[in-house]
Amino acid sequence: MLSESIFLFQIEKENKVKKIKVLLIINFVLLIILMLSFIPKNKSEIFYTSLVKEHEIEDIYEIILTIPDNSFPPVFNKIKLIKNKNNFFLDTEAGKYMAEPKLIEDFFHALSLKNNFTFLSDNPKDFANFGLDENSAIKMQLIAKDKTMIGEFIFGKKDTLGSGRFVRIDSRTKIFRMPDTLSAFLTLQRDYWLDLQIYKRLFVYDKIQSVEKKAKHIIRKSENDMAFEEFELFLKQFSCIDIFPAEHIESIESESFSIFLGNGEKIKIEISPMDSGDYILYDSKNKNSYVISAYTKKRIFEALNKIFLSE
Repeated sequence: MLSESIFLFQIEKENKVKKIKVLLIINFVLLIILMLSFIPKNKSEIFYTSLVKEHEIEDIYEIILTIPDNSFPPVFNKIKLIKNKNNFFLDTEAGKYMAEPKLIEDFFHALSLKNNFTFLSDNPKDFANFGLDENSAIKMQLIAKDKTMIGEFIFGKKDTLGSGRFVRIDSRTKIFRMPDTLSAFLTLQRDYWLDLQIYKRLFVYDKIQSVEKKAKHIIRKSENDMAFEEFELFLKQFSCIDIFPAEHIESIESESFSIFLGNGEKIKIEISPMDSGDYILYDSKNKNSYVISAYTKKRIFEALNKIFLSE
């Protein structure tokens, strides 16, 4: 009888030990699950990549940027930059204006820079929350010469810290957060994309050899060389206010003059008044029109007249 009791006691003890082991295993599993819930996002949800591969940069022929703004007609919500040889030009109905080369270089560097892209959602219902809906999002299209789409990116708003921006890639529904390295380039401001010092590079390898105004022609020589240098310097340094994206129309109030370079090139510059008090400068070299201030117009003719007064 005693031996039977001892046997039953041992069985009961073993069962308790088993139960304790099972409870320990369950608690251990629950602890692991709890720990996993606090671990940062899985590496598979963070992608270290770039928007554009470096070898694709050379193939970009068109850059189209669209920023919705209901206060303006759709035509004013978009800019297009088109490649010609090694430079990009802002394409308008009235002409093509050369973009700042260093700015384009920086833009491509930002596009090809590798960053962490954190996956956030694959639900179109979340678009509005991240500023990725049609009424809010900024669209950037990079197009090859054969019209192949190299990349299409939909940029939303910044994150709460202001250091990241939400993005959709190639019109897919997946939403990512990326470092905000492109904000400076997400603008339609023409004076941002263009170098409005339009004659800054004109006299790097050449000089003005003569000028002409009202049928009077003055040739550069030692006696007037200082006046020519001052005129060149001001033309290199002054900056336009903006482009004038409309066809050039000659006015009876227009004033014009021509400069002749050492390579034989003739550039006619015509300046016409605007109702605002500013002036339109038409440049025959690029067949473009720009807006300049009344002060700039005054300084141009003061420097020009010094040449004629030196005779």
